[in-house]
Amino acid sequence: MALGNGLAGAVELARLAHDRKLLGVVGTQAIASPEVRYVQKIVADGYVGEVLSATYIGSGLTWGDDVPRGDVYAMDSKNGATLLSVIGGHALSAVQSVLGRIEEVGAVLSQRRQTVRVIETGEMIPMKTPDQLVLDAVLESAAPLSFQLRGGLPRGTRLLWEINGTEGDLRITAQAEQIPVINISPLRVEGGRRGEDGFRELEIPSSFYFGLEDALAARNVAGVYRLMAHDLRHGTRTAPSFDEAVALHKTLSAIEESAETGKRVRV
Repeated sequence: MALGNGLAGAVELARLAHDRKLLGVVGTQAIASPEVRYVQKIVADGYVGEVLSATYIGSGLTWGDDVPRGDVYAMDSKNGATLLSVIGGHALSAVQSVLGRIEEVGAVLSQRRQTVRVIETGEMIPMKTPDQLVLDAVLESAAPLSFQLRGGLPRGTRLLWEINGTEGDLRITAQAEQIPVINISPLRVEGGRRGEDGFRELEIPSSFYFGLEDALAARNVAGVYRLMAHDLRHGTRTAPSFDEAVALHKTLSAIEESAETGKRVRV
């Protein structure tokens, strides 16, 4: 997901792309998810009315008790692939694509596990990166956002995104419980409006899909390439850009600053 290892690297890569007039595309593939794009449309069309608040709970897969050998590098924050930058980056890109920019954050990043087991060898290695994130944020609309990530695959809620509004509510969950990450998993979208009881599953029009519904792990990445191809052919800017990556890195940097200082930070 990340464009470089941290904000400074992202800014420099974006500058180089601008200087050379290149199309720079970043892999925040959650925004190409058919379900996320559908939620984006119906929220913009007023399904929930004015957004009052949003809640997001996610899981981090890699940052649990066990790690595959190929992901050992992610156990050290210095390498740039962290619970915040990877799972958090994808999730926050989706949330902001639907609900607008985050303006202010208060965050806790915590490392609760001290060691992790390498699955293939059984070796115990040190964990040198946070495996928990709790974030309270304010969106540009002034609506509050509650956002939590937990490393590994907890037995409880693994992916839940709720949007509460004056006219209705949305609930987004993972269809594949073993892949509860918004950038990969097909999503279940449920909604309910004023005067209705509970939630009902919303049928997503076929126009939001592009023929790769069964390619679970690859479909959203393919969606980004599809947008990039359209931009190259037509001179448009529909794929997630380097500039958008810089904006996301600024949010991640503000979260890290808040966690380090214990203070709320403007993005």
